[in-house]
Amino acid sequence: STDQGVITGKAAEVARLRAALATPALVLADVFVKHSVPPAGLTLERAAADTWKRAGADGLIVTGTGTGRPASLEDVARVKAATPGAPVLVGSGVTVETLAATLRLADAVIVGTALKVDGVVTAPIDARRARAFVAALSR
Repeated sequence: STDQGVITGKAAEVARLRAALATPALVLADVFVKHSVPPAGLTLERAAADTWKRAGADGLIVTGTGTGRPASLEDVARVKAATPGAPVLVGSGVTVETLAATLRLADAVIVGTALKVDGVVTAPIDARRARAFVAALSR
């Protein structure tokens, strides 16, 4: 659940909508959504496997506990182990300093806050930070 209520998956509705739209859009699904608490007894591995196999996600996202907060690399490794063949992305908290270690485990990253002026989510993109991130990615 979240501070805005319970989040429920709608995999069947998403699949029908994607088919009706005849779009090649991918569905990237957050395994344990940031800013939330999973139901009692649900493990990260089970949630990842269900999201990948039963819900039909095209990729899985592992996040930290909030916007800009780093994901646990241990959690990334657990999701990878539970879902062989699934693309796994890290969706929060990746910085220039953590990029290399993150990409040793994850297939991709989603970056926002790390590229903003002073690392503030509502600020505009900082060109210097963006260039540094691209340079780190190139290494």
